[in-house]
Amino acid sequence: MNYLDRSVVAALAPTLKANFHLDNTQYGYVISAFSLVYAFTAPLAGLFIDWVGLNMGTAIAVTLWSCAGAARGFVGSFPGLLASQTALGTCEAAGIPLFGKANAMYWSLAKGLSEPRPIKSESAWVWPWDRSSWPR
Repeated sequence: MNYLDRSVVAALAPTLKANFHLDNTQYGYVISAFSLVYAFTAPLAGLFIDWVGLNMGTAIAVTLWSCAGAARGFVGSFPGLLASQTALGTCEAAGIPLFGKANAMYWSLAKGLSEPRPIKSESAWVWPWDRSSWPR
C-alpha cells in the first residue's frame, strides 16, 4: 500500500495543483518533504522497531500511517498538504524495516533455528545458483 500511496500523489499532480493552487515549486516542496523525511526517518524507524519489537512496532506504524493518510483528506491549503505529506513520510518509513525484520524472523524459524535471528543471506545474492543455504 505504501508504494501505491506515493504513486497516487504523482498521478494526481494536475488535480492537486489546481485544487490547492500550487505552482511547480510548491508541488516540488510537497514531493520533496515526503522523500526527505522518509529517507531520514527510515533508519530511526528500524531502531524503534528493534526496541519495541515487531508486533508492537507494526501496530504503532500502521496506526500512525492510517491517521496520517486520513488527515491528508482533510487538508485544504498548501501548508496543510505539506504537513500531511511530511507526517505520511515519517510514518511510512517504518515499512521497509518492518518487512525486513519480519522476513528475517520468518526465514530464521523456517530454517529450524530455536529463536528468531537475522539470517546470513550473502550466498543468495552473490551465488544464486548455490541453493544449499536456501530454506527448504
